[in-house]
Amino acid sequence: MHCIEEWSGSLRIRKWVDGKEGDCIPGHGHKHNHTTFVMSGICRIEATLLDGSKFDETFIAPTHAPILAGVRHKLTAMVDGTEWWCVFSHRDFNGQVIEDSIGNEEAYV
Repeated sequence: MHCIEEWSGSLRIRKWVDGKEGDCIPGHGHKHNHTTFVMSGICRIEATLLDGSKFDETFIAPTHAPILAGVRHKLTAMVDGTEWWCVFSHRDFNGQVIEDSIGNEEAYV
């Protein structure tokens, strides 16, 4: 599985493509809310919510899942051909949404 990054207006899009069964993006979190669109296949999302409770759900394409800021989450392809797109509002160094493709890379970590 590999990532293709694109920008569209004020949106930053990370396309995770060519997923094989078992491919995963390890547990991580972000400073801002975003949405993960499951474009093809089946994606499992495991997360630790802000209140400490656990979330573990399987998403069958086409669908989407909102991910809140600060929620640690792991994504796993459950079948070959799985693809998901993580979509963020693009932000500048002050955290403001912008349309320019040059912004604060740390806002997405």
